[in-house]
Amino acid sequence: MADIMTGEQRSELMARVRSRHTKPEMMLRSALHRLGFRFSLNNKRLPGKPDIVLPKYKTAVFVHGCFWHGHTGCRRSSVPKTNTEFWTAKLERNKARDAENEAALAELGWNVVTVWECEIYGLLPDTMEKIVAKMLDKAEPEHRKTAAKNLNRLELAKAAEKKVRKRIDKSVDESSCGQRRKSKIKFTVVDLFSGAGGMSFGFHRHPKFDVIAAADAEFGKPSSGRGKLQCNTTYALNMGIVPVAVDLSAVEPASIREVLKLQDSTGIDILSVCPPCTGFSRANPLNHLRDDQRNSLVRKSAEFAVTLAADVVVMENARELIQGNFNHHYKWFKDYLEDNGYTVFGKNYLFTAFGLPQIRERSIVIAAKRKYRLHTLENLWEGWSLQEEVLTVRRAFSSIDPRSTGFRSYPKFASTSVKERIAAIPKNGGSWMDLLRIEGGARHLTPAMRQIVEEGKFGSYPDVYGRLHWDKPAPTIKRECSHIGNGRYTHPDENRLCTVREMAALQGFPNDFAFGGSSLSNLYRHIGDAVPPLISYQLASVSCWILTGKAPEMKDVLLPGTHLNFDDLLQTKTQECVNA
Repeated sequence: MADIMTGEQRSELMARVRSRHTKPEMMLRSALHRLGFRFSLNNKRLPGKPDIVLPKYKTAVFVHGCFWHGHTGCRRSSVPKTNTEFWTAKLERNKARDAENEAALAELGWNVVTVWECEIYGLLPDTMEKIVAKMLDKAEPEHRKTAAKNLNRLELAKAAEKKVRKRIDKSVDESSCGQRRKSKIKFTVVDLFSGAGGMSFGFHRHPKFDVIAAADAEFGKPSSGRGKLQCNTTYALNMGIVPVAVDLSAVEPASIREVLKLQDSTGIDILSVCPPCTGFSRANPLNHLRDDQRNSLVRKSAEFAVTLAADVVVMENARELIQGNFNHHYKWFKDYLEDNGYTVFGKNYLFTAFGLPQIRERSIVIAAKRKYRLHTLENLWEGWSLQEEVLTVRRAFSSIDPRSTGFRSYPKFASTSVKERIAAIPKNGGSWMDLLRIEGGARHLTPAMRQIVEEGKFGSYPDVYGRLHWDKPAPTIKRECSHIGNGRYTHPDENRLCTVREMAALQGFPNDFAFGGSSLSNLYRHIGDAVPPLISYQLASVSCWILTGKAPEMKDVLLPGTHLNFDDLLQTKTQECVNA
């Protein structure tokens, strides 16, 4: 399939990947400066333009991103499963260029230190010690004394850090509700069944969280097999890490850390676990009769949570998870976590209550270890409501940036008859049933439509080939929203399916979220399958509240880049939260 972006849009997307002044660089530079070292940046006269140059110590430091520079054995450096040949060649070129630059610098008499992104997050003192020790190799005698003093400062900083960590751990154990100190820089997040990253993105965008691992088998349609959905490509574009491509149904809970390449010492603060909802959803008539084998993954999710010792667990699924014929899976999940020291809250919500311009009812489950005080989306929105116009298609579409990916991407109609049928359907909320009231409209009916009319069994069928209404919320955006025959997905006025970006806006994606993959239909599936990032950002705020004990300001729980702003909120009377 041709690239769904224009050349300008593709350039803009690639420009977001920084080559200088990255977050790891800034952290390292700040630490060096605090220890008294002075340096220059990106010296063009040296091979490779090192990120940090300390001339006094004849030392050049490269700060490498683990993915882009191929850090062997690192979980962040997995080669994408799609377009593998391209990525392998590109990353090998990067590694070869790095080796050439290091050899050229060594020939000029420079110390070369390579610092990896993963070494900085959580291991900064050890990384600093490595750099300082290397600097001593070629330093002049008078400079060795300065470096030695700074190294002593480093030892003091490391000792102080250990004391602070010990004090924090002690306070957590002794606190009545186990609230963590607010001094922790980032809480860690792992996402299982990560899809295109709808849940992860809310945590990724929140300043208090760092997504460190994800996994998804990329199952598309049952007939298409594993790896066909290409959702890991979209995930990597936005989160900066490549999910492990693995079928979690075949992974034993005891092996989950090994599969995710997580060390035993790595603590997991948040586990996002959203197993497939297809087996629960009432949209499939068979789900009223048989218990789909995929439903058992809800139980396995609880086992993953306990094995990883996650402090907080969040799950989104079809509403039938809690209220359907096979809700015994949820009850098992709840009982298992409660038996292992968690408090569990589960409830079905219409997401319009939280600002999504779409009639989407889903189950939300939040669990936390008992040392924490549990909070919910209802607690978050207590005392607040929304202006009605915020929940409309008009408002969602008006927020779209024309530079965003997928702005004009939509499938063309397969035949002239389909084009004529859509053109005949009234603008702004019309459906195929309106054709019955239009002169000559009946000629546009399909055989299935005629049969529905004859039998009088309409059900939800009038929504197919239907247009969105400008001043109402959209109906539920489902995974197969790439065809007008699957629901009310036609543009209110124009004779076409809603674009990728329009669907994304209705699903609460911000303008800067990029979609990737070689199949246009898959991009629509990435949207329909996703947890709306507008909602996951709020779940991140709830999770931060649980972990820190500090309630967020309402202005800080709204995802930037979407249609929803703080000015759209109204203060109301205090609402009482009732647990389910």
